[in-house]
Amino acid sequence: MKLFIRKTLVLVLAMVLVGGVVPLVASAEIISETWTDYYEDIYTSVSYTIDTETGEMLFSGTGYIDLPHADSLIPGQYREYVKSLRVSGDISINQNVFGWLFNLKSVVLEEGVQDINYRAFYCCIALESVTFPSTIKSPTLSAFGGCNSLKELVFPEGVEGLHGTFALEKISLPSTLRWISEGAVRADTIKLDSRNPYFLLENGILFDKAKTRLLCYPSTKKDTSYAIPAIVTTIDPRAFRNNAYLETITIPNSVSEIGDNALNVIYKSRCDEKKETSERVSALFSALSASSSRVHSRSATCVIRLFTGRVLRNSTLFSASRNTAPRMLFSSIWPLS
Repeated sequence: MKLFIRKTLVLVLAMVLVGGVVPLVASAEIISETWTDYYEDIYTSVSYTIDTETGEMLFSGTGYIDLPHADSLIPGQYREYVKSLRVSGDISINQNVFGWLFNLKSVVLEEGVQDINYRAFYCCIALESVTFPSTIKSPTLSAFGGCNSLKELVFPEGVEGLHGTFALEKISLPSTLRWISEGAVRADTIKLDSRNPYFLLENGILFDKAKTRLLCYPSTKKDTSYAIPAIVTTIDPRAFRNNAYLETITIPNSVSEIGDNALNVIYKSRCDEKKETSERVSALFSALSASSSRVHSRSATCVIRLFTGRVLRNSTLFSASRNTAPRMLFSSIWPLS
């Protein structure tokens, strides 16, 4: 059962009359709504106000709110007014609740907010800043799909895990972070609290503390070659995604698993006279970066040299099975003695 109660208050702010000039009226609306629901025996009650003059939205409540088939919690005629959002209460926020707020620029999630999940802020294209509380223990980065203006996220002490995925320019990780799902961290610059006992940041590259798992190689790191440490066993999905500088990656024989699209680098245009065939390239990436690829029992270290001879523009190789490989030319992949 859902109950909607909406009130609109018109406030006349000023009336100016000069001679015979028509009166000028400046007015603002305070839009107020209450929303209640039962979801899996959880009673949810929320309320919010929107000030159409300042663009501020105040949202508070308790329970679990999810709108899988709705455009947004806020009616379409009011969405354009929302520029800032403050959320309070013992509430879990799920898909579409704050979606499609195209003018929303800032979000503050106050202490007590329990969770945000997939598509909670979907397609808020102007969103630039989000403040998290320590009470959200495992936020999903997929909450911000389509938020193209969001460049940086800072997670406070108290956050214990990250899942989902969202590409950022900068991400800051706290000392309390214990787990990161595969492919979750995708950032140009990573900051990790030095007190964190579970992860390691070395030359800007994110590993687990034991250095057996490579989570993220920053896309703006300008080295042209990289030798993966000989104790790494797992390369996360999208670990090298969109790096435009790497020409050589050395993979040690310790690596037993390479995640989906782990080697999704961007190849810089060159005019190299390489003669390797597209069949060799396809075979290479069928093993190393095609969908659901896993490489086990590698018998020797391998070197991948990356080129794009005679390609007219920058391109991204996603997987051989998607027919992007034949346009790329590579020098070779071979076992080292």
